[in-house]
Amino acid sequence: MILYQDFVDGVLAIFPAGTVPDGPRCPICSGVYGQAGLGPSTALGFLNELPGAGPKPFIQHVVEPVTTACGHTYCTLCISAWLNTHVPANCPMCRRDIVLSQELRDWDDNSWLHDHDPAIEGLSISTRAESPRIEEIFGIVSMSTRELLKTKEEEMPFTWNVPDMLDDLPKIMVIIARRFHYQSRREVVPPDLSFMRLHNPVSRVSRRTTPGIDSLYHLSRFDAPLSKHPDTIELYERLRTEIKALEGNLKFYKGECWNWTIPSMWLYKPVRRTMKGANGGMKETRWWQYVQLVIKALLVWQCYCKRVDELMAGAYQGVAVDQARAQEGVTAYHVE
Repeated sequence: MILYQDFVDGVLAIFPAGTVPDGPRCPICSGVYGQAGLGPSTALGFLNELPGAGPKPFIQHVVEPVTTACGHTYCTLCISAWLNTHVPANCPMCRRDIVLSQELRDWDDNSWLHDHDPAIEGLSISTRAESPRIEEIFGIVSMSTRELLKTKEEEMPFTWNVPDMLDDLPKIMVIIARRFHYQSRREVVPPDLSFMRLHNPVSRVSRRTTPGIDSLYHLSRFDAPLSKHPDTIELYERLRTEIKALEGNLKFYKGECWNWTIPSMWLYKPVRRTMKGANGGMKETRWWQYVQLVIKALLVWQCYCKRVDELMAGAYQGVAVDQARAQEGVTAYHVE
């Protein structure tokens, strides 16, 4: 998660100035008040310099204390990150409500993506692709889960990329569980949470070579109770197993699939066969609809990622790295 300076400024505005900490360290991260913070990293420094790339990320140069109205003290980074990811806003310790400004309540980390021109400019710089390809890439990277679920096109090719699929799976399971929760309450489904965005098909540098540390257990939320149900936890483990097992069966095809509908049955049928009687604490038909939607969203997103790869073809060229450069830590060359 990237924490933006504008959000932190808004958080600091609601707490009293001149905080005197009740202890030497932040109780969350154990950072010592007054000492150097994490400081700028290469990645965040680069983001700050990109023209039109979005709001400026927050960098904690010094661990500064902030005290809530209920008397608990945290460092600026930790309390801001907490308030940015927890609804309703409250104190991490006593759970007393924290009143946020309307601007913070409406905050969207990805609101800059909706500002068409700066986003297009940023994509043009980072991908070196040309319009109208950039327009289509922009449309894909800013897609919501609802748009994935509404996709009707079936003949969409994709690559069976196990690390990416395992990284996306728990996020999709929680996002759709969250949709089910609000739908069951007859409430408007809120937008997707920014910190649960699926893997970025544009960012080649950040692509993982091993599954991420995020799991269904860590991502489960109060407004997605289905994600905590034992049946859902079992579903998560079974889907992980099937995704990894199918990789071996697809080696002959180099992991390439020509549509998502047939592979969806490869995942659905074993789960349906081995999880007889599962219902996720709701009507059985509703449970199996949840399973189908999770699988569809997972595979359809891989299809759109494959489309981004096609649109970016030619913008990047692979060049073999010689042994001497590899020993220096070089993994790839960028060819102009």
